[in-house]
Amino acid sequence: MGADASIVDAVAGGVMVLNRASGIKQQRGVALITALLVVSIATIVATSMLSRKNLEIRRQSNLSYWTQAYQYSLGVEAWGRQVLQEDAEAGGKDALTEDWATLLPPMEVVGGKIAGSIEDLQGRFNLNNLQLSEPPDKLGENLIFRQFQRLLESAGGDPDTAYAVVDWIDGDEGQSQRGSWGAEDDHYLGEPLPYRAANQPFVSPSELLLVRGMSHEVYDRLRPAIIALPRADSRINVNTALPEVLKALDPGLILRDDELERLQNKQVEGGFDSNNSFWEEFPPINVLPNNTTQQMYESKLKNSITMKSNYFLIKINVMIGDIPLNLSSLVYRQGSKVELLQRTFGEL
Repeated sequence: MGADASIVDAVAGGVMVLNRASGIKQQRGVALITALLVVSIATIVATSMLSRKNLEIRRQSNLSYWTQAYQYSLGVEAWGRQVLQEDAEAGGKDALTEDWATLLPPMEVVGGKIAGSIEDLQGRFNLNNLQLSEPPDKLGENLIFRQFQRLLESAGGDPDTAYAVVDWIDGDEGQSQRGSWGAEDDHYLGEPLPYRAANQPFVSPSELLLVRGMSHEVYDRLRPAIIALPRADSRINVNTALPEVLKALDPGLILRDDELERLQNKQVEGGFDSNNSFWEEFPPINVLPNNTTQQMYESKLKNSITMKSNYFLIKINVMIGDIPLNLSSLVYRQGSKVELLQRTFGEL
């Protein structure tokens, strides 16, 4: 029995040693796994923090670039206003040969480039002038309406869309005598996505896309020749007007393309000094049967043009780092005072 007991004790002791060794190995395995887990978590956290830091640095860099670009754009805007003020103080006509019409070519600045240009917005058709347009049965008041119809035709659109455009900006809710093409709330509220007619002046030419009968294709062709100016009494400057606007000015210029080419040549040569000098060279054709109404038409037509402009667009392009900034500044010049009316990022 004594020998057997000794054997049992020895075996038990061996088992205890084995269990202790196995436990130590398990503890070491758990410790290793824990250490690897801690390292993995630390690596993920460090990587995340580094990514966030890089993103924050990038954001700060972009913000710095954008702020710098915006300040440069304000500088170009100030340049444009100064050029227009000096031009006003010099007096005379506004034409494409003057200093304000000269492009500011791309210039190197700290961190990037800047460029700018000035456009006479009275070389475009002012959509808000249609507020002055009455139904076309009133000859003395439909000149602007007819001009817009000719613009629509030149862009491949239906001239009858002009009725819906006038309804869009008039102050009433009625479709007053504007034919089947007129459109007020009753039409627009029936659209899949209902909306109401503005019944106020255009804020942006892009509103035309909401008007009945206006397609994207026609609008894209029409867009360079139109603008929405704050007032409805702007005249077209024939010294700076685009060809489409010149052709819409008088039906005679549609029929006589050689006259249009001669007029464009005159623009690049310095334009006209006065309304009289323009009409002496390009007299209105006799488009009306009655002499009295023809005189009324010619009077309205002659009063619809000018050689001196008030509304200009300062277009600014800045690139700092890899951040572009395009700014459009609408200014109004009265006398030698140049007032900022609107700033828009991108196109006006």
